[in-house]
Amino acid sequence: MLTGVPHQPKNTENAKVGFPNDWPSLAAINRIARGNTPGMPASLVLPEHIWNTGGISWPGQDAGFMGRTNDPWLLHCMPHEQGFALPGVTLPTEVAAPRLSDRVALSRNLDATERQLERLGEGPGLFQKQQETALNLVQSGAARRAFRLEEEPESLRDRYGRNRWGQSVLLARRLVESGVSFIQVNWTRMPGDTTDSPAWDTHNKNAERLKNHLMPIMDAAYATLLEDLAERGLLDSTLVVWTSEFGRTSWGESGTGRDHNPWGYTQWLAGGGLKAGFTYGETDEVGLQVADKDKA
Repeated sequence: MLTGVPHQPKNTENAKVGFPNDWPSLAAINRIARGNTPGMPASLVLPEHIWNTGGISWPGQDAGFMGRTNDPWLLHCMPHEQGFALPGVTLPTEVAAPRLSDRVALSRNLDATERQLERLGEGPGLFQKQQETALNLVQSGAARRAFRLEEEPESLRDRYGRNRWGQSVLLARRLVESGVSFIQVNWTRMPGDTTDSPAWDTHNKNAERLKNHLMPIMDAAYATLLEDLAERGLLDSTLVVWTSEFGRTSWGESGTGRDHNPWGYTQWLAGGGLKAGFTYGETDEVGLQVADKDKA
């Protein structure tokens, strides 16, 4: 779903990162095509990367064969926590702006790191580009403002949901306002998720998890985001995509769960000038496979 190319070999759950699974992600392609805005990268991914049980990263989340310097900027963050501040973007209280400028000047006069990277065979390009992007974020007023969730009304933060997902979606709205053209918010595992049924992978207690945990969180954040963007005049110019790489079967698995269904499932699109209020495509009578991909 992130690259447009199935990983290899097919039907292997934990496909390895790298060739042949090194196609660039949508976020990386956007960064290459649009370039960075002043003080902000073109593509941001938050609040963490996508991983499987055991912390295994899925392929297709970076720039792949387009080179590491084009990777989307990945922000590991906990925006729902009290006193949220983003390391590497928000200056520590003991480091004033003039002190940062002195540090930057000193750093640029040193070439030891560059020589070390060259000896390691990486070359200086990746490190230098990442360093410049990080410095731009730290020094940019737009970046600092974008991450100040405390500026939002408490009532609005409550509407988005006081959880990692809801506050990540609110942060995404602020990033849209700051000029970032592509924001990918990953639904990560939350407290209470189990390895047999983590997040939306509902192999156990499907109906219970959807009704009492997953959908209340999703409904609140998604509906509030659309309303918030519309009120700010941003919905028509912002495409909101809610998607996954597969759905669930319509029949039970071990009584209370639902197995994977990659052949027929739903994606939601809103804003971006799209015609609203209609469905495109149709599945068969049991929701298993696509029956008519052109029906609207």
